[in-house]
Amino acid sequence: MNLLSFNRNFALTNNSAPKKELLFTGSPAKIARYKLEELLNQGVSCEKIGKMYNMSTSMVHYFVDLYGLKTNTRKTTDFLDKKMPIYISLQYGLKRILKETELTSDRINRWIEKNIKEKAQIFFERERKKLLLSNLSNTEVAEKLGVDVARVKVLRRAEKHIVGDYAKNERYGRVLNLWKSGMSKEDIAKKFDISIATINRYIREYKKNSLVKK
Repeated sequence: MNLLSFNRNFALTNNSAPKKELLFTGSPAKIARYKLEELLNQGVSCEKIGKMYNMSTSMVHYFVDLYGLKTNTRKTTDFLDKKMPIYISLQYGLKRILKETELTSDRINRWIEKNIKEKAQIFFERERKKLLLSNLSNTEVAEKLGVDVARVKVLRRAEKHIVGDYAKNERYGRVLNLWKSGMSKEDIAKKFDISIATINRYIREYKKNSLVKK
């Protein structure tokens, strides 16, 4: 055995021999694990890492998987997968979630649309309405929505006004339909728990509007 072969065998079998960072050698492109991890922790994207090491972005992702690492995107997704169900169960609004996660609204909205299968704007608007119309105090609602109490008071007044108008308009239409079908005013009053005077007012408004349209 020549001296070169002996030194090579000694380095492989002797535990005291210095350990070198393993490199992927199946391709001309290669990057050490510690360096890749360092760059990912610094927030460097896989695309930029690829340009630094003259390799494709897909190759960088290959090394990420090979070394058992996670990109920032993957870390964020894992974080949201863990936290978002909790935030939703607590009825947190978008602003409160943004404060908790320190992420962008686009990132939160993408998670909602992917996992809830609904447009984020529609989802948060519906949940906000539930809170505003709930029996929770203004302070509790403010904490969940991530806004101040004064803002909640304004939103609640507006929401109750809208809901009240909608309920009134819906009842107006149903009362008139029953009246036109021949039901007595007394029966209608009992059905909707309203006075006959209110029914008469609805009928007057209906007749007035009908004349205007003609």
